[in-house]
Amino acid sequence: MRYLNLSPMFGLAVLFLPAALGTGVAAATDTAPLSSTVCELVRDSARFLNIPVMIRARIHSNGVDCASLSSSDCPGHSITLEHMGIESPPSNVGRDALFTATFRIGGIGTIDKEIVAVLVGRLTTIASDGNRPTFRISDVREMTVVWKNASTDAGHN
Repeated sequence: MRYLNLSPMFGLAVLFLPAALGTGVAAATDTAPLSSTVCELVRDSARFLNIPVMIRARIHSNGVDCASLSSSDCPGHSITLEHMGIESPPSNVGRDALFTATFRIGGIGTIDKEIVAVLVGRLTTIASDGNRPTFRISDVREMTVVWKNASTDAGHN
């Protein structure tokens, strides 16, 4: 049997390299998000690519395979929302609340409700979709859910 004779310095490098990389990644993700709007992201998506941003947006979802973000400040425009599939539920409180509101309360998606939230995330691109920008949510700071067909006179017949 052959053994490799490696220097002790190589062993130290192997032990400390993952820790050093982890620290660099953590520092990069701790950057405070830029405050922005849906319109700014639509108009200048290249400028915001992979930069943490915070936006207020209305979430639209058919509950299956299509979700987007829009805002009253940018009528007629939207940003595709990265897939929020049921098979991989989010793992933080804000995203879990958004996931629950979208898929588990009332009808699936936003057909019967309007969801507006302050979202923190970043624009990314998906090569299989022609490098079109999509928004990846990392946190949900505030969220409001309003039923679209809620009767103001529900208790009175």
